Amino acid sequence: GEGMKLFDIDWLNFIERLSVWKRLSLKARRVFGELDPSEGLATAALMLYGIFCACTNSRFGYFDYGIYTQTLWNCGHGNGFHMYADRNYLNTTHLSFTLAPIGLLFWIWDHPFLLSFLQWLSYGIGAVVLYRAARRHGLAPELNAAVFFFYLGYVFCQWALFSQFHGVSLLLGLVPWLYYCLCFSRKWVWLPLLCVLGLREDGFIPILPMLLYFGFRREDPWRPA
Repeated sequence: GEGMKLFDIDWLNFIERLSVWKRLSLKARRVFGELDPSEGLATAALMLYGIFCACTNSRFGYFDYGIYTQTLWNCGHGNGFHMYADRNYLNTTHLSFTLAPIGLLFWIWDHPFLLSFLQWLSYGIGAVVLYRAARRHGLAPELNAAVFFFYLGYVFCQWALFSQFHGVSLLLGLVPWLYYCLCFSRKWVWLPLLCVLGLREDGFIPILPMLLYFGFRREDPWRPA
């Protein structure tokens, strides 16, 4: 754990004393509209702190955090999906081509916590995208807030973040993005769809019902639900 410390900082105390917190909250209001985002931001920040504690306290082991970290680091350094420890390739287990560009981010931040951070970021982006979609559908403010907070607070979404790293966890951000594009920006549907299908060989399974629904029910007042 000591070798993975980012900084010698009391993170909880840091969050409580952060002088720019209020300004961040005010800026976030432009995105969230009538919803006070401070509780959501605090929840997300504390969740990130919890994930960091799990990562640095030997809760994440070789299966599967170490495998993904090593493999994606190799992707960013010209060694494909190679796993040196097993002398094997990740693609012999899963076809996860969408994850390859993540390896380039290790040139920016060469730290094992990068994967957990990206997993957390995808989760947060998914919640924001669903909230924006609910607003554009014209739902009541209370329902907009419920969509946002229930997604953040859903136990299995949180469980995915605290269960090492798995490529399919990025579906927490990609599926809401695909839904948003299907509703409001059809010309960009191909991008999240391609990312989902390239995430794993069974990536089509969680999105197939949604694609069928949008394909056969073009004008449905219950589409937001």
